Amino acid sequence: MKHLITLLTSVLLISSVFAQNATIPAPAAAPQPAAEMPVPASDYRLPERKFKKKILATAFTVGKNVQIDDIDEVGQNFPKELLHRLHVTQGFLTRMSPNLLSFNYEVDAPSTQLLRQLGTQYDSQFVISGTILDASVITEKKYWGLIENKKRHLTLQIELHDVASGVLLARHKLSQIADKDITVGKDKPFASTVFFATPYGKVFDQLLEQATTMIIKDLEASSFYAKITQVGPDGEVMLDAGSNSAVLPGDVFAIFGRQTNLSAKGMAHVATEHQERRLGTLAVIKSQSSSSMAELSADTKISEVKVGDIVRADTVVGR
Repeated sequence: MKHLITLLTSVLLISSVFAQNATIPAPAAAPQPAAEMPVPASDYRLPERKFKKKILATAFTVGKNVQIDDIDEVGQNFPKELLHRLHVTQGFLTRMSPNLLSFNYEVDAPSTQLLRQLGTQYDSQFVISGTILDASVITEKKYWGLIENKKRHLTLQIELHDVASGVLLARHKLSQIADKDITVGKDKPFASTVFFATPYGKVFDQLLEQATTMIIKDLEASSFYAKITQVGPDGEVMLDAGSNSAVLPGDVFAIFGRQTNLSAKGMAHVATEHQERRLGTLAVIKSQSSSSMAELSADTKISEVKVGDIVRADTVVGR
């Protein structure tokens, strides 16, 4: 019995030693997050911010009112719809003048003074004007006059001027022909769905698309600019463009003063040439919807900067 107790005691001691020396498994390591793949540099680049250009359209001159007496106020409504299509491109701030730039497309080009008056009145950089040259109906007779086929022409001339310089930037003559159901009817509002559903309305739609594309292309090379409206003695100036034109604090623009060269013509002096002189730079410090406050750079002389000087984004732009 004594030997049995001794044997059991030895077994318990050995079991205790093994239990103490047994390897306890280490707790499972917390899962590590997967290494993030580097983002391509191109993904960090924000889309290029484009400044919105201010563009005005005047009412179009109508060559012969009798030719379009079946269409709803085309002289007013065509440029309105053209402005709408420019607006939806997000590249323009649009304005509409109910007045004509000229009453006859055969008159001389509009004067720089007139263009500047319009630009000031409607706060615009560019002016669209135009003329409905032809909306006539032509009757073609076939088989000794037994069959008549009527076609209706639509010919437009559109001009685009720069307000600051008075320069004609582009002139386009557009033309299309409708060959059936040529009458529209004033019961169909211009640019409405029912208007564009007519064959002649489709011709207007096509010319509107062409004009929109052409004007956008014409102004691609024309940089955004704004005018200085106030100059403070401490170097702060006000601009006539703000957040509506995508002008934001931190933007830096170059300042240009305008100089007019005069030439004698009889007893009067006639402006013949406009030159720009770079005066320095400014930085926008506060932007409102249609205006902004800027500060002249240290190397820009306050005495040289005047109301009416322009600032451009083509020389210096930054944020």
